[in-house]
Amino acid sequence: SDEEADEKLNIESLDITRSAQSSEIEIKLKGVIENYTVNLGNNLMIPARPIQLPNLNKPYKRKLPVRLNYPIFRIDTLDITFEQKPQSIVLPEKIIIENKFGEYVEHVVETDSGLRLNRSFLLYSGDYPIEEYANLYSFIKSIAEKRKSLITLIKYN
Repeated sequence: SDEEADEKLNIESLDITRSAQSSEIEIKLKGVIENYTVNLGNNLMIPARPIQLPNLNKPYKRKLPVRLNYPIFRIDTLDITFEQKPQSIVLPEKIIIENKFGEYVEHVVETDSGLRLNRSFLLYSGDYPIEEYANLYSFIKSIAEKRKSLITLIKYN
C-alpha cells in the first residue's frame, strides 16, 4: 500500500550518565530505526527529525513575565549508515538562529559511511518581561518554521 509505515526503533544499547556536579544528563542510544526514510522512486528522502521545543502560549494569551530558572539545553547526533553507497546526496543548508534568548544550530554532514545529523538547542535562563514575550515566542516559532526545509535527498541511479 502507499501508506507510510511507522518508524520502529530497535535499541542495541542505552547508556545514561548523570553528572554529580550539575543537572546535566547524557543519554547515549545505539540502535536501528526502520522506515526512517521516505521512498521517492529509486531515491530516498530523509525528513527533519522531530524536536521537542518549549510549548509557549500565543503572545496575546500571555499576561505575566517569563522566568526560566535554568537554561534548556538539548544536543543530539544521529548517524545514518547506508547499505548501498548513493550516487549523490543533496544536503540541506545549515540552520543557525541566535539571539538574546538562545541559539539553535542544525546541520547534516556527509561521512565515510553515510550521514551525520547534528543539532543543538539552547534557551538561556533569565527573567523575560512581558514586553519581550512576543520576541521569545517568535524565536521558538522561527526554529520550527526553518526546520520545515531541512530535508536530505539521497539519489540512487
